[in-house]
Amino acid sequence: MRIGQRSALVLSLLVFAGACSTTSPAPEQDWDYGLDSVFIRYSSSACFGTCPVVDAFAFPDGEVFLKSGRPGIADATHVPATAISSLHGTSFEGLLDTLDDMELRRLAGEYDTPAVCNKIYTDHSTLILEVNAPRRQDKIVYYLGCKGFAEEQAVRSIFETVQTALGVSEFVGAGLSPD
Repeated sequence: MRIGQRSALVLSLLVFAGACSTTSPAPEQDWDYGLDSVFIRYSSSACFGTCPVVDAFAFPDGEVFLKSGRPGIADATHVPATAISSLHGTSFEGLLDTLDDMELRRLAGEYDTPAVCNKIYTDHSTLILEVNAPRRQDKIVYYLGCKGFAEEQAVRSIFETVQTALGVSEFVGAGLSPD
């Protein structure tokens, strides 16, 4: 995929993501965006405080596109920014293998409802991880205010691993786990 095509793909995904609400979609919703592209997407939603808003896409060649900021807001905590980077400490295939070892497929789902969470706290970000690769489409939606479910540590570890590999912390300058 050429850089121009990739930029158009990322822009399309970001526009699509911006048009969507931060609430979780119906589980039966098809997450194939009609793209032939292979990518890993990590995103975090806004909260009422200083939670960073981030979209990060990693591609098989190791390139990472990062975008932050809330539309229309430019203050000390929400400065709109974009960057092109590369994966940190791993390859795209290596990250997929790590996610397989961490049982992403088994853990894929939504962690944001009273049916899943023993406790739910307000004013937290929602993190979303999507993997679109040959023969697989996995997605986790995790509301950081969802506490006390059986797989909480495993889900948090997956997000921390991807956040590190995509360089999200360096990009926004803060962690995404306001507890």
